[in-house]
Amino acid sequence: MDVLSNILETIKLHGIVYRKMILMSPWAVDTPTGPYVQFWRLIKGECVISIDGQQPIDMQVGDLVMMPLSAPYRISCRQPGRVAHMSDYIRSRQNGSPLFSEGEEETVLLGGHFEFEHKPVHPLIGGLPPYIHISGFSGREHIWLQQTADLIFSELNSDKQGSKILVARLAEALFIHTIRAYIVQNAQATGFLAALSDERINTALKQMQDNPEREWTLELLSKTAGMSRTLFFNRFKETVGETPAEYLTNRRIDRAKRLLVSTGDSIRDIAQSVGYQSEAAFSRLFKSRVQETPARYRRVRLQVV
Repeated sequence: MDVLSNILETIKLHGIVYRKMILMSPWAVDTPTGPYVQFWRLIKGECVISIDGQQPIDMQVGDLVMMPLSAPYRISCRQPGRVAHMSDYIRSRQNGSPLFSEGEEETVLLGGHFEFEHKPVHPLIGGLPPYIHISGFSGREHIWLQQTADLIFSELNSDKQGSKILVARLAEALFIHTIRAYIVQNAQATGFLAALSDERINTALKQMQDNPEREWTLELLSKTAGMSRTLFFNRFKETVGETPAEYLTNRRIDRAKRLLVSTGDSIRDIAQSVGYQSEAAFSRLFKSRVQETPARYRRVRLQVV
C-alpha cells in the first residue's frame, strides 16, 4: 500500500459536506477555531478568505481553499458590510430566515470539513501549511479535483438513493485530490508533503510502513533511501518532523492499536508483528505512549463497539 493511503487508513479520514451557502452581497462570516480541517470552494460570485497572519486569499470561481489550522478566519465578499458569526448564520438558516439573503450579487459556496480519529495528530496533518489554495484547474490532478468537487455539488442537490454516503466518500476523495494537486502545484512543498514528494524519503517511509517488524537502524534506512546517514537523518527530520526512530515507534504503536481492535491476535503476537520480541517491553512502551495497557485499550474499545 502506498504511504498516503496507509496514513489515511490509520487516521481514519472522514469527510463532512455542509449545505451549500448562498449569500447576497455585502456579506461576511467569522468562523471560530475548531478541531477540523475545513475546505471551501467558490461556485459562483466572489469570496475572500482572511486568516490571521496570512495574506487575504482572493478566490476565483472554481478555486478551492483548505485550511488545516484551527485558527479563526473570515469569509466575505470583496467589500463586506455587516459581519456575522458562523453560529448566527447557521441558526438563522435553520429558522428559515437566513442572513445575507437580500443584496446585489449572489455568491454560492461549497464547504465542509475532514475529521481524523487519531491522537496525537499525525505528522501529515500537523505538517500541513496554514492553507492550501488550489487555483487554475489544469493538468490531470487538477481535473480530477474539479470533477470530484463538481460531483459533490451535484449530489448535494439530489434526492437520489445513496446520495448522503456518496457525498461523504467523494469528500474523502476530495482531500486526497487536494493533497495531490498541491504537491503538483508547489514544487517547494514543505513538511510531510515534501517527504511524500521526495522519492528517497518516501521509499524509507514505505519500507517502515510495510515492514515494521524489521530491526530498522539508521544505517539500514539510509541505505534503503540511497543516502548517507547524515543526509538521510537531516532530510527526514526536516520533512517528517520526527526522527526516523521516533516515526518508526509511533507508526508501530499505531499499527498495534489497529490490530488490537480489528483482530483476535494475542498481545504477544501483535507485539512481534510490529517489531517487539518482548511482550513486556512492548506493553511498557504502549502504556507510556497511549496511557493504557494493550489489554485495557482492546477491552475498552471492543466494549464501545
